[in-house]
Amino acid sequence: MQKGFLMAQSHLFSRVGKMALTIALTLLILICAANLTGCQQEDPKASIDHHLYLAESYVKQGQLKAAILEARTILSLAPGNPRAIFVIAKTMLISGDARSAEKKIAELVKTDPTNPDYAFSLVDALLKLKQQHSASFELTRYEKAGGQLTDQYYTLIGRSHLLAKDFEKAKQGFQRSLEILPNNPDALLGLAQTAHQENQLDERDSFLQKAIDSSPEHIETWLWKAMTAMSSENYPDAEEGFSNALLEMQRFDTMTATKYLTLNGLVQALIAQGKTDDALRYSETLSNSAQGKLQSSFKDAVSAFQTGDFSIAEKVFQEILEQAPAHGVTGTALGIISYSQGDFAEAESYLTQVLAGGDKVPDQAYKLLAVTRLKLDLAEECLDIISN
Repeated sequence: MQKGFLMAQSHLFSRVGKMALTIALTLLILICAANLTGCQQEDPKASIDHHLYLAESYVKQGQLKAAILEARTILSLAPGNPRAIFVIAKTMLISGDARSAEKKIAELVKTDPTNPDYAFSLVDALLKLKQQHSASFELTRYEKAGGQLTDQYYTLIGRSHLLAKDFEKAKQGFQRSLEILPNNPDALLGLAQTAHQENQLDERDSFLQKAIDSSPEHIETWLWKAMTAMSSENYPDAEEGFSNALLEMQRFDTMTATKYLTLNGLVQALIAQGKTDDALRYSETLSNSAQGKLQSSFKDAVSAFQTGDFSIAEKVFQEILEQAPAHGVTGTALGIISYSQGDFAEAESYLTQVLAGGDKVPDQAYKLLAVTRLKLDLAEECLDIISN
């Protein structure tokens, strides 16, 4: 009898165990299903915000490649996202492509005219392109739209007047910036540059030192000190300036235009002092960079062009233009080659693209385009070139 009772208990526990296992498995399946559903229904806005945070952080850190990848991810999720477009524009501006950056930021300013990041970056791009009137116009439009007049605004006012060689107004802008933010390195550098233009060298050196003391990591200050020293053949100071600027540029994961020019300047300063081993080391870095390879290709193309080997010159110039579409000199050279070969339609296409780029081009390019359009019986288009 006791044996039968134990068997019954064992059978009962077995059934209970199976039931418990079934319930546990059911709950596990439900939990997994809920997790999968949660993953599928992840908040798109939260995902975009996360990518934006990463993209903007990468720009600040100088990780330009990573920033662009994040921005493109955002645009795949939210086409036309202004912050993602601005990230791409900022990477262009930092890399040295002010023309492309200006075009992108100008569109953003139209949609948000009082956004200081957009407005000030647009003015910065225009000033780098030496378009003082357009920069001044954008600053005025920003103020009239009710934008906040910050220290950065007044620094840009100073830079705009400095480019126009209105030194008194330039100094007023920089001083107003310093009233808002004392020891602003951009404003102090602006005052140093203004004093330099006025040949006030002691005042220049004083403001330059203040700029360095206020922000030792300020790349533009070191670069300007280096270039000023080079112009006066003070090569040790030039080496110091270029070296310190280069040190601060180590965070950039690409060879920006400024970094390339800094390396090139450092090589020249080292050669002038007889430091050939150091100069050679930096020269190798230059030649291995994308810009260095383009520069080498450009020299080969020019050499072929000058010796009359137009087929080789044309091939190399076309390869350069594929990598650097905004390179106006290359476009002009291709236009000349096409014209000399009697392909006026192709010449007109190349030269039109050069002029549309907005960069300063030689008068000869305008004249050649006008003649080319006459050859194509495009009289009205030719008049447009002449009238402009």
